[in-house]
Amino acid sequence: MGAWEDGQLTGVVIFSRRVSQNIGSPCGLTQRECCELTRVALTKHQSFVCEILAKAIRFLAGAIPQRGVDRQLCRR
Repeated sequence: MGAWEDGQLTGVVIFSRRVSQNIGSPCGLTQRECCELTRVALTKHQSFVCEILAKAIRFLAGAIPQRGVDRQLCRR
């Protein structure tokens, strides 16, 4: 996902699937149903990195179909 400020590309936030088959197993998810933050690459920017990440996560969460999974973080 691109990070933009004032119409200028300031970097990217990249999510990907892991190689591990068991990444989502603690939450009852398959490998196809989860991803992880892989990289944040930013040039000079004004926004806080946490704001950029929050927007990227909200965008990702809104772009995927829900299957009745609790949207809270699964912790073990």
